Amino acid sequence: MTDNIKAIIDAKMKKLLDLVLTRDNLQEIGNTAAERVRKRVRLGYGVAQTGGNQKRLKALSVPYKAWRKKNKGKLSPEATAAKSNLTQTGDMLDNIEAEVKGKYVEVQIKGNDNQDKARWVTQQGRPFFFLTKAEQTAVKDLIRKMITKAATRLT
Repeated sequence: MTDNIKAIIDAKMKKLLDLVLTRDNLQEIGNTAAERVRKRVRLGYGVAQTGGNQKRLKALSVPYKAWRKKNKGKLSPEATAAKSNLTQTGDMLDNIEAEVKGKYVEVQIKGNDNQDKARWVTQQGRPFFFLTKAEQTAVKDLIRKMITKAATRLT
């Protein structure tokens, strides 16, 4: 009897995973994480480690602020001369994308130039490509909703 119950539970769990781990759901999860990072950074905040607290990005140098002010027309619409939000052109943040790989989703920065920019700004004291604890909770809440929805379809 116990083996029969275990087999039923195993089958239901497999079905539940199949319902939750669809390509569309994984893409939505990844897109949510990517959008959280983009939005936070554009507001001027970075995160030094997974689950860490957001902190203001390191201030721009005086010469760089002057260059940005002089070249305002070349900057992204999200950029201002004095605010550090990693959006000189906007390319790096715009290329944070989620890619579904089988039953997993990977959030990454597309393009070698953009990856180089991300490494450089991180080395310059502006780490950003992590999720805060609150952002992780938001992604987990989305997953919980997906599980709940899928579980109601099993009954």
